Amino acid sequence: MIAMVEKAMLARLAYATERGAIPYKWLTLETYPEDWDQYFKNKGTLRTPAAWVVFGGFDKIEDSNDGPIGTASFGLVVADTNLRDEEATRHGRALANGATTEPGSYRLMLDSAGLLAGQDLGLDMSELSLVEVAQVRSASQEALRRTSLWALRFTTRFTVPFVEIDADAADFTAFHANWDIRPFGNVDADPAKPGVQLPADATADATDHVRFP
Repeated sequence: MIAMVEKAMLARLAYATERGAIPYKWLTLETYPEDWDQYFKNKGTLRTPAAWVVFGGFDKIEDSNDGPIGTASFGLVVADTNLRDEEATRHGRALANGATTEPGSYRLMLDSAGLLAGQDLGLDMSELSLVEVAQVRSASQEALRRTSLWALRFTTRFTVPFVEIDADAADFTAFHANWDIRPFGNVDADPAKPGVQLPADATADATDHVRFP
């Protein structure tokens, strides 16, 4: 479900361009990178307008008969780059006919809020609620020096269904363990296979077998 929400959020942003709801095209629509240094090493130049989405965890969880109901948090970071000046990264530049390839980060943020807030994205969840918007400081990243970024946080609620097992687990009546005691070693259960396999009874340095009444 979490991955479906992330993909659906990005798909709605892309669809807005296809339908002409916004006068610019997103050049990057991805999930949020965990390591920005590695991201730029792999991607090279940042292509904007850009948006990244990420699951932020569950803010609250309630019980229900169908499974836990979680209030989930999703973050969206939008970015625009402009070589003109710092103001242009935020304000953008519109053409006389209203079209633009330089929307500016303010417009990206407002458009994203308007496109996603109040939407259930066709999924079995409550409508997205916009709960917070904040500027992202990027001075520490050289590749983002001429880029303005904004982070939007949305929340939604959905059920985490129980996972059923067809048969009940058997009673825990015995505990069996084989031990590799250093520095003896040589307890590989199958020396022919690469790596070290869990020790078998015949090769273990010690074996425990405990039965419970």
